[in-house]
Amino acid sequence: WILNLMPKDPKELERCEEIETELFFLMNRMTWMINKVCYDPEREVSYDENYATNRFSRRMRLNLPKINLLIATETTPPSALITGPAPVYADFLAYACLYDLRAFVQRCFA
Repeated sequence: WILNLMPKDPKELERCEEIETELFFLMNRMTWMINKVCYDPEREVSYDENYATNRFSRRMRLNLPKINLLIATETTPPSALITGPAPVYADFLAYACLYDLRAFVQRCFA
């Protein structure tokens, strides 16, 4: 069933890979920020959620327009999914990443 989530069209596959790259970059950045703020032994203060979310949201503001453009591109036939009427792996990855991002920096999605 997993192969059914791979796009058949090479252009759609390229688009999915581009979205995947951007999302992984953003998620790795968020994970790094959480680890840096929570587990940095050289840091003298305890976890500061405002510091973590403020610092990450600055980075996210730079990347979200590109991700929005990739996700919002019109498909033929028109669909709410990334490549058309059939879901692909990038759809599930995008929803999972956006869910995590929304939990970490809520104000960016208000």
